[in-house]
Amino acid sequence: MAEEFHLHEAPLINLIGWSLAAGMLLYGGTDEQQAEFLPGIRTMTTVWAEGLSEPGAGSDLANLATVARRDSGDWVVRGQKTYTTFGSRSDVLLTAVRTDPDAPARHQGLSILAVDLKAPGVTIGPLWNIAGGRQNHIFLDDVRVPRHRMIGEPGRGWEYITRSFYSSGVPFLRHSTMQRRFAQLRRYCAETHRAGRPLSADLRVRGALAEMSIILETQRVLAETALSDSVHGRVSDAAAMYQVIAKESIPRFARLAYEVAGPLAHLDGEAGALGGEVHDWRPGQNQTVC
Repeated sequence: MAEEFHLHEAPLINLIGWSLAAGMLLYGGTDEQQAEFLPGIRTMTTVWAEGLSEPGAGSDLANLATVARRDSGDWVVRGQKTYTTFGSRSDVLLTAVRTDPDAPARHQGLSILAVDLKAPGVTIGPLWNIAGGRQNHIFLDDVRVPRHRMIGEPGRGWEYITRSFYSSGVPFLRHSTMQRRFAQLRRYCAETHRAGRPLSADLRVRGALAEMSIILETQRVLAETALSDSVHGRVSDAAAMYQVIAKESIPRFARLAYEVAGPLAHLDGEAGALGGEVHDWRPGQNQTVC
């Protein structure tokens, strides 16, 4: 389903919910939590956002500083999350917190909370990226979270993230979007002539197209490996590898498309290559404002 949606660049709703949150609930959530949260994810009536990255903790997630302390049976959360996609449009924040600041290692003592984004103490501010898309800062000022909204057990957050977050499949199948664009570009090269020859006869163009094909095939194999591992209950690094490689490949793919299409790639509208579409393949273009 995700491949077909990405192939046609159709909007996908509640990505964090039906992929990441559901994966974590199925891996570490209790029967009661699954019964409470999964139906809303399935019907898309409850939208989730990802609350992992912080000003000082992104790639180094073990450095997160948001803390949660017990108070009268509940958890009280204080800290800040950032780069939160869909934060201003969501109902629940899948939030990594530090519940044991005295744990011997930084990645220990972490837990996962399902924070109601409409709860008192939650403040959401915009974080506009360079392409015009909106992400968010989320400030958590002594937000009270009921005890039953801790996903799984306290202190097992790192395990839930590494064993479920990226091992539950690959929700963001960027290669499918690139696959459609690659097919368009190949047709363009076959139909467009330069110096009396089709672009596809130019060895430099052929080399660029070959590299783009390798990019796509690498991601497809990783995606199918991740799916197979998930279906068969195998712990796998394929999904995490896919995410890293896909993000690195997006700008490389766009640069290769510009090289193939030549100067017309820089023009928008009908004057540009593929009616201006190549111009819109720049990383960050057409991002959802959320």
